Amino acid sequence: MRKKDLIFIIAWMHLIGISDAILCPLEIKSFTDPSCTIDSSTDPSATHESIDISSINQSESPCQFILDGLFRITSCDNDILKLDSCFLPNPFASSKSIALNTCFYNPTPHDNTRGSYSSITGSCLDVNEEEASCLSTLEPTLSASPTEAPTPDSDNLKGWIELPSLPLPANAFGDQPVHVNLAHEVVYLTGRLIYTITDEESAKELLLSTDYTFHLWKDTGSTEVLVVSTNHTEDHIGKIMVAFRGTDETPDGDWLTNINLPKVRYGPKNAILDGEVKTQNMFGFDTISNIRVHRGFNGVFSDNLYKIVMEVVEPLLSKTNDAGDLYYNNTIHFAGHSLGGANAQVFGTYFAFFHPQVDTFITTLGAPRQGNIAYKTLVEFLPNLSVWRMVNCRDVVPRVPNVGYYHAGHLMWKRCNPPSDEKLPNDVVEAYYRHTGDSEQGYARTPPEYIVNSIESTMIGDHFGYAYLEWLSFSQFTGGNWTADFVRTIS
Repeated sequence: MRKKDLIFIIAWMHLIGISDAILCPLEIKSFTDPSCTIDSSTDPSATHESIDISSINQSESPCQFILDGLFRITSCDNDILKLDSCFLPNPFASSKSIALNTCFYNPTPHDNTRGSYSSITGSCLDVNEEEASCLSTLEPTLSASPTEAPTPDSDNLKGWIELPSLPLPANAFGDQPVHVNLAHEVVYLTGRLIYTITDEESAKELLLSTDYTFHLWKDTGSTEVLVVSTNHTEDHIGKIMVAFRGTDETPDGDWLTNINLPKVRYGPKNAILDGEVKTQNMFGFDTISNIRVHRGFNGVFSDNLYKIVMEVVEPLLSKTNDAGDLYYNNTIHFAGHSLGGANAQVFGTYFAFFHPQVDTFITTLGAPRQGNIAYKTLVEFLPNLSVWRMVNCRDVVPRVPNVGYYHAGHLMWKRCNPPSDEKLPNDVVEAYYRHTGDSEQGYARTPPEYIVNSIESTMIGDHFGYAYLEWLSFSQFTGGNWTADFVRTIS
């Protein structure tokens, strides 16, 4: 599949009417065994996704991801759920009817030999009743109290964090502005250089003409990662850089990773990082959210990749200078463009939790959202983690997926308005605090103009690496291309 085909698929996810859902009592459960039995101590891959059935009586229910594609629910009677494809034609899934509370095989798109076993649990009884009836069914679950935190060695957990209730306080390290020189370096490394690498030998050869020292190139088939470092000079502070390559044009697993949308537990299969945050839903009920991330992006931990990278990175962090001080000052950088940006943030956040003594910087270009509200809270709460997301103009990819996924970290947005919008001149760069702002600190949330609509001709072209190079490269950079201040609310 070509890169432009992938981006159009992702764009459709946003344009065909996906909206935040009202959750009603149907739940998708995924298992690894054909009998759909669940034992969380032995099956850490089990996932749970809710299905919104509150809009069936409307003339057209919203599209939502269910199992292997985008569907509208047309009916739910006698415990039979009927789904119509949102794509005409749908390249990944056709319309279907599913019996509730039964076990069935759910193949991966275009590969019937790979997939999982699933069951949609619940009942159709309340679907055709008034909305209040649906809410009464949900109320006991939504008001449930937090469960006792499991011990780190149970249920394949490696780490557990009890996250504070929202809104989060300020984060002295995480809230510092991203330096423009770092942005220059990230766009060169992940928007240009990494796309020219084909294997380890080509990586070593390409890096000979740069200031980087090669340490690792690993290609797992769906994830490519490069580890390099630089030395201290009079004009440059040496860095350890872990860079992830974005979606390419080769017919491997990259494009499947992008559409692999269900959320799963966070981290390697046998070293899960979990935690919970108490929030309120749209109905005012307290609800508990555990850390969950996009299944495809969590694949960055497959093929033992985390251990492989740590075997290279941890000795670099321990390197000392002639005086015996840590050469890299306990600092590391993760970066990536597109899918590579999502991988960098998922991987780097996990690293930061388990290395609290290391100052961890994550800088991404055009990266999609990766996780739920608990994941967002984790990213913005860790005291040693700074995350900045660069978004070029009308790039559609950072705006998806948007059903149950949240922006995590700060936003640096080159605000190129649609041709019909004359409220602001083009090429204004604005920084938004944690994307949604913070009223207590006086920071504004992203404006309505950030939303991409279906008639914008540049939403695909604005995503590619060359578009970010035009914004952030040294040769193209001007003073107006950057800001060190968050947009504030107008008093």
